[in-house]
Amino acid sequence: MIRQLRRKFVAINMVLVSVVLAVMFGVLLASTWQQQRQQTMRLLEQAVQQQPGDFPAKPSISRTPPGDAPADGPDSPAGLSAAASFWVETDEDDSIIASDVQQVEIDTDTLNAITAEVVAANLDEGTLQNPDLRYIVRHTGSGLRIAFADCSGELRAVRQLGLRLALAGLAALAAFLGISIWLARMAVRPVAKAWEQQRQFVADASHELKTPLTVMLTSASLIAAHPQSTVASQAKWLNAIRDEGAEMKQLIDDLLFLAKNDAARAPLVPSAVDFSNAVQGAALTMESVAFEHGIDLQTEITPGLTVQGDAASLHRLAVILLDNAIKYAGTGGTVTLRLAAAGSQAVLTVHNTGMPIPPDRLPHIFERFYRADPSRTGSGTGLGLAIAQSICQAHHAAIRAESGQDGTTFRVEIRKEQGEHHGN
Repeated sequence: MIRQLRRKFVAINMVLVSVVLAVMFGVLLASTWQQQRQQTMRLLEQAVQQQPGDFPAKPSISRTPPGDAPADGPDSPAGLSAAASFWVETDEDDSIIASDVQQVEIDTDTLNAITAEVVAANLDEGTLQNPDLRYIVRHTGSGLRIAFADCSGELRAVRQLGLRLALAGLAALAAFLGISIWLARMAVRPVAKAWEQQRQFVADASHELKTPLTVMLTSASLIAAHPQSTVASQAKWLNAIRDEGAEMKQLIDDLLFLAKNDAARAPLVPSAVDFSNAVQGAALTMESVAFEHGIDLQTEITPGLTVQGDAASLHRLAVILLDNAIKYAGTGGTVTLRLAAAGSQAVLTVHNTGMPIPPDRLPHIFERFYRADPSRTGSGTGLGLAIAQSICQAHHAAIRAESGQDGTTFRVEIRKEQGEHHGN
């Protein structure tokens, strides 16, 4: 799918670039042809207005170096040639009675042929194919005045420009193709990462749900195999079903919490929250857990720190960080919780002793189902820190982790309510 998306991106980009180049080059070609035509028409107008014998007004052929204005005027494109022009005058019988062909080499038969062709067309202006001539016709009292100009230069200039533009267009398309491929890889990279994360998420969730389901089904089968047994005799299997069911419910609740936050279906309704009380409540909740694990839980909480947010979510944030610290503090370890003001921020830190998190694993600890210690597969679902990060994002708070030989520290910074002036 990612490869198809990348190819589609490149194809759409190339089509759009091709259309833009085609329009630009088409406009440039049309503009060049129009300028050439106007130049030729000016020569024709000059020629058709001459009187018989008025030869000094004849236009002359000139080659204009690139960058200089042509002899016919500043409006002519630089580097293009003025067309050779001549004229003829006919009587009422369409016979040539006067002409000026000094600028061109043309025999009498050809002159008579093209004059007859123009008379037969009965148009005020037009073009001839062989030779390439543009003409205009003016009626005189006794016949016609026809001015001709060589228009082969127009076609040659347009063809040459078209060839140059085609080569430039191919070079530009080749360059844009390379750029598009690079941009496609850059643009699709977040999608590919999200797709891979989603696949991993589904696989991990399936794995986490599989274990309790297996235990529950096995326990249910054992109970069903002894239908005459009392509830008391089957208490072991019933308790297993209850415990695994509770674990599944917690996992599903965590997944729903993350899904709602991802889909923005759980908007935060901020209110003034006593952050100190929320953190103190979390510490009281986790005291028994710390005691059970033989962990020394120490707290230093500055009272009266108020922030904008959701009290239940902030309480859950502190519980998650304490629970994680207690699990990894090690037997006889210490967990230290501190909440203090630092300028305009309320800073919550949770430090635990124990083995440090390897540097290569530290950047991944907020990923869903990730465990810094893979051997401890039974200690939670691996969603706690992901939920903590989601809560911080909803409160526009920053969360980060540091780990070293003295243990691991999680630090949360959230903006205080204005008007508070607590010391550090």
